[in-house]
This record gives sequence, C-alpha cells and structure tokens, in this order.
Amino acid sequence: MRNRTAFILSVITLITFIFVTPSFAVYNVEKSVNGFSAAEHTKGHKHRLARKMRFLAQHLELTDEQKEQIKAVIAEQREVTKPLREQLNAVRKELRLAGEGGQFNESLVKGLAEKQAQVLSVLIVEKERVRIKIYNLLTPEQQSKLKDLKENFKDRRKNNE
Repeated sequence: MRNRTAFILSVITLITFIFVTPSFAVYNVEKSVNGFSAAEHTKGHKHRLARKMRFLAQHLELTDEQKEQIKAVIAEQREVTKPLREQLNAVRKELRLAGEGGQFNESLVKGLAEKQAQVLSVLIVEKERVRIKIYNLLTPEQQSKLKDLKENFKDRRKNNE
C-alpha cells in the first residue's frame, strides 16, 4: 500500500513538474516577434512559452505558414484540454480544502490524488500528441537543428550542475 501511495505521489509530482513547463498557451499574432507572443498573459507559463516559441522560430527559421500551423495546433489543444485543466484545478482546490482545519482524512486525500493522477495522465498524452504534431510540421533540416539545440541545452545543464 505504501509503495502504491509513493508511486502515485511520485507520478503526481513528476506530472505536475512537466505541466509547469510551458505547454498550453494561445498566442496573440498582432503584437508578436517572430510570429509568437503572449500579449495578454496572466501567468508566467504563457510568457515562458512565448519566449520559447520566439527562440525556436528564430533558430529553426520557421516560415510564417509553420508559425500559423503551430499556433493552430496549440489553440486546438487548449480547447481539447480545457475541461481537463478545469477538472485538475477543481481537484487541487479539493485537496487544499481537505487539509483545512487541521484534520487529515487519508482516504479522501488518496482518492483525490488518484483522481488527479488520472487527469494528469490524460494531459500528458495530449501534450505528447501536440509535441509530435508540431515536430511533424518541421522540415528535416529544422528537425535536425532542433535535435542539436536540445543536445546543446543538455550539455549546458550538465555543465551548470
């Protein structure tokens, strides 16, 4: 039982970390650099995503058509995942409320954790689906450049550890 709980909590932690990375944002084309912007961002992840997309647009030399296609893929994905994100927020709120008043109801928390893990699992699948769709919009040269960028990033992270 403890192993299952530890596993679920590990999955939740990992999944939460994954979704802190910028993966769900809609762009405003009018005020953009390289076609990507987060003009009306209210949360930091949108700003980070816009910055990442501007970086990729510049370094991969995305065409205007590719930029529009990527925006469309992300916008479509946001609509598909909106109910899931709302459900995730509701579960997070329930978890916060479960701990109020100094009372701990382990079965309630476990149930909510399992519910959260299920929603996050579906969101991860959607994120990967979008990542692959975007990757397939790139030319072979751009895919190669992207691979090189990832390798350089990994090397920089190793050197900073």
